[in-house]
Amino acid sequence: MTKEKISNYIREISKQGKIVKKDELLKEPLSLEASKLEDILQEMSADEEFKDILKISEKDKEFFYSSEYVSDNYAELLVSLEEKNLVKTICEVVRRESKLYPRPTALNLFKLSPFKGTDEELEKTLEEIEKNKEYEDVKTVSATNGVIYLYSDLYMTKPHARGLCEWVEVEQFQNP
Repeated sequence: MTKEKISNYIREISKQGKIVKKDELLKEPLSLEASKLEDILQEMSADEEFKDILKISEKDKEFFYSSEYVSDNYAELLVSLEEKNLVKTICEVVRRESKLYPRPTALNLFKLSPFKGTDEELEKTLEEIEKNKEYEDVKTVSATNGVIYLYSDLYMTKPHARGLCEWVEVEQFQNP
């Protein structure tokens, strides 16, 4: 019954677009003992009934989610946000978007959930990106309406990024 309680709890949290920290499984409403929790989680990982319950380990922390409700990419993003390093998280998102699609990422995206960055935080983030060698591939480009986008020059050229952001922000509205 405990495996079912754990999986149901993780699935319910995942339905809300969130991940579960391992420590949360030790607290209410589950109140599991730490010594038993590890064994139960091990059993669950080997059981086909719980194949949707996945774990991400980051540094010394573990997080769980249901792949029925949360994608792997989104779960990784939520774990990254747990680190409270907005600069790193933004750069990871920008690189992924630039590589996968390829497309630039609107800076305004990071004001929305789950990022919830303020104007001040985003301004500081841009300054940090410009200063830090680790993020030297992440560049800014602006549409003619002044909206700022970010892209990685590992995967996109500046003219390509500029053209795409101009289309999204300005040109698509000028076409019938």
